[in-house]
Amino acid sequence: MVDSEAPVNWITATPPRTSDGLLMVVDGGATHSRVLIAETDGSLRGFATGQPTNARSVGARQAAVNLGDTLRRCIVEGTADGSDVAYGYVTSAAVDTEAQSENLSDAARSQLPNATVFAVPDTMGCWAATNRLEPAVAVIAGTGSVVVAADRSVGLWQRFGGWDFLLGDEGSGFALGRAALRETLLVGEGRSGATALSTEVLASDAAAARGIERTEDIPDAVHTPAIDKAWIASFAPIVLQLSDAGDQHALAIVRREVDILAGAAAAGIEALDLPNGTPTPVGLFGGTFHSTSLRSAFDDALSARTDREFVASVPVHSALVGGFMMALGAAPSVRTHDVAVAADRLAAELSKRPGS
Repeated sequence: MVDSEAPVNWITATPPRTSDGLLMVVDGGATHSRVLIAETDGSLRGFATGQPTNARSVGARQAAVNLGDTLRRCIVEGTADGSDVAYGYVTSAAVDTEAQSENLSDAARSQLPNATVFAVPDTMGCWAATNRLEPAVAVIAGTGSVVVAADRSVGLWQRFGGWDFLLGDEGSGFALGRAALRETLLVGEGRSGATALSTEVLASDAAAARGIERTEDIPDAVHTPAIDKAWIASFAPIVLQLSDAGDQHALAIVRREVDILAGAAAAGIEALDLPNGTPTPVGLFGGTFHSTSLRSAFDDALSARTDREFVASVPVHSALVGGFMMALGAAPSVRTHDVAVAADRLAAELSKRPGS
């Protein structure tokens, strides 16, 4: 039983894989989810995409329903039977507590009668993919943002940020989108010269979808009928495109947001505390890192915040494949080389599947 009064250490809490059989892995977020069933050598036996499993976005009950529906399709449309799955590893946004873990674990167990199933934060798949289960820092900046540092050899798992949009999400699509809307309001009041950004925001499909024609329409569109984190994040590409093109107002927004995120990454590097001469692998996940200006700004900000050597890169494998690595590596006897080979095979097969 995990101590519900203390932060969960998802490295030490993950149960071992003690029996042979198929593996089931979930990568769930705020906008969609992906489920796969595979053999331990990485051969794919089933794959499906579905609705989100982020309880903060859709509620705990609906998150469980969505996971169950997607898993069911993965089984029905694939070549595996749920009873043949021995181990299930669910990674999902909004899993921070034992209760949240159990909610999604139960949803999967109902269709996997012989499996050990455990749900963890979506950061775990990202972390595992960064350095193939070896010590690393993972930085996720998609719709939201969070940083995690982990080392299985010493039982270290530590999260930085990940407090959702009211308290955190710095450097994320949401934060950039919110900044774009705020800057547009400032332009409307004559307090900002970011006219290129304002013009693009007001002319965007996202603005049209909420009936925004003038700056005065923005506050009601944001707050009524409810705050939609994903919709606000849909303005982020405007900021990033202008920033990549050299727009100074957009670039200032990017630098301001990633500076806070880089601080979290630096804290992760310090927590990992790798020996001198060993660069810390830093995995970069999420659509914002596709921007050349944001990536450059992040690298500069991180270098300014830590004296330790690091190597920041977008990992070869996805968080979904990282989740598979965690499931496979949950058996103590599995060698690191075998995990790497199986992950490569799975990634190759997933690349042929739409939505993977």
